Amino acid sequence: MTKHDSLTPRRTHVWLKVLVAGAGAGVAWWAWQKRRGAPVQSTLDETAATEKKSEKVADDEIVPIHDWIYHTMFGAYSIYFRIGGWRIHGRENIPMDGPVIIAPNHKSLLDPPLVGSSLPRIATTMGKIELFEKKHFGLKILGKVIQHMGTFPVRRGTADRRAIRRALQVLKDDGALVIFPEGTRTRTGELGPSELGIALIAHNAKAPVVPSYIKGTEGCFSYLQPKARLIKAEIFYGKPIFFKEEYARKGDRATLQKIADRIMEAIAELRAQAGDGTTFEDAKATPDATAPDSAAIEHEMKA
Repeated sequence: MTKHDSLTPRRTHVWLKVLVAGAGAGVAWWAWQKRRGAPVQSTLDETAATEKKSEKVADDEIVPIHDWIYHTMFGAYSIYFRIGGWRIHGRENIPMDGPVIIAPNHKSLLDPPLVGSSLPRIATTMGKIELFEKKHFGLKILGKVIQHMGTFPVRRGTADRRAIRRALQVLKDDGALVIFPEGTRTRTGELGPSELGIALIAHNAKAPVVPSYIKGTEGCFSYLQPKARLIKAEIFYGKPIFFKEEYARKGDRATLQKIADRIMEAIAELRAQAGDGTTFEDAKATPDATAPDSAAIEHEMKA
């Protein structure tokens, strides 16, 4: 047998296989969503219409996009998680329409893809701005990709009013919003304290919150295991929390603290259900002196 004089044909075949596999993953995810009864096309049309609205957007503002990249990427991730034997519990607890906040714990960089792949509806995610600013080969490739996966940035440790306004707009448009209450990945694998940002957004939008617990992702792209590897991931979705009593009150810090604590308590209960065990006292929310109260944000939104 003679050897190939060039590796170019082989490389071309490999890339073609990658492209075909990616496209197939997107189609498979789309079909799976339809089988689940999710109004994929109508939701996508509504989302596209929302993104084309004549709203005031700063030149440097990063607006989340839901297009073919969204479906292709989450389709590919769903295949990866399926190979690992993923399990999804309580999907029926997620409202199929209307505004809702999905509140998962955070262990790994794979958490957002797991949530997006397992949800029965299109969602928008709030992510740290560092992901958008990171460069590869001199280009902000990652930022562009996750933007097309429905993600917008938030500056952690500050009162990022732009991110809050974007989050409230998503909920105002009856969208699903993913916020990680802890604000960052845990370094120990245990539940971390919640920040008040999620409570502030929930109180202003008067939206139900679906607590969720992620298990198994600490085995990849986490502080405990930073390297890539196949994992068996599980996600547990709890029943929506409507906070009728808290939403009827003024959104002062005490009320926001109670909302944040209740969210972490619900996640802790799901953690116990998953067999990992924890106590509510381990997951108390942390006061944020820089966070504006609910009244300040409401005044700004009306201005």
